[in-house]
Amino acid sequence: MLILLCSIIAPTINVFASTSKTIKITSTGITSCNVTIAVGMTPTAKQNNSKIIKINNVNENFFYLQGGVDYTKLKGIKKFMLKMVAESVIKEKKPEDKELIDIFLNGGNCVKEENSSEIVEYLKM
Repeated sequence: MLILLCSIIAPTINVFASTSKTIKITSTGITSCNVTIAVGMTPTAKQNNSKIIKINNVNENFFYLQGGVDYTKLKGIKKFMLKMVAESVIKEKKPEDKELIDIFLNGGNCVKEENSSEIVEYLKM
């Protein structure tokens, strides 16, 4: 089984690890892999997953985990882009974005072991 681990940045997949050195990302999708596990700041939501899958042409099993942000580790354009997104989300002041706004303002870590249970169960199959 080939597994692709990646981060999500506005909502583009950025590959950072794979169980295969032959993962191919093309305009038709991510190929040569059975499972894509993505980590991003936004809370898990089916609507969010559908958008990520569509934009990145993910063609296999997809799992999303909420991560967080540590501003001390961000540099350059990624830090700049995140600040621009943060300003936009904060201006909109949507009630459903309260948790996300808190992470934008203060940084934070939303990683929880129990959030990986669906992935663990899938990998046991």
